[in-house]
Amino acid sequence: HRPEATAVEQGELVAYSVRILRVWFTYACRITEVADDTGVGDTATDANGRSFGFVWATVDGHAARGAERFEVRLDAVSGEVRATIHAVSRPARWYTMIGLPAARWAQRGFKPQALAAWAGATRRRTPTLAR
Repeated sequence: HRPEATAVEQGELVAYSVRILRVWFTYACRITEVADDTGVGDTATDANGRSFGFVWATVDGHAARGAERFEVRLDAVSGEVRATIHAVSRPARWYTMIGLPAARWAQRGFKPQALAAWAGATRRRTPTLAR
């Protein structure tokens, strides 16, 4: 299910699915922090660019224990939009520990897929920044 608009709010539960060797796994994370520096009319924000980001952390039942930070930043001078993802994790289940090389391989694959999804989502919408 891909809703058109989903609120990114602290405390919200987020679920995602990944396919590893033809087997689908679904995991949940909770949004623990939201950083919204997109303020309109804020001269400091307008001069330094704008950014939006959030952190989610794994919840009980997840194969790993950790957190990921997602951020999108607009450079006020160049107009360049940059998206970044930073993750830290460690195994939380016996099967993740045994399959650690495969788990790390799957995690490395998540970043480019997530960035491609962001790029696709922004191409489908016409972003507007009020001044």
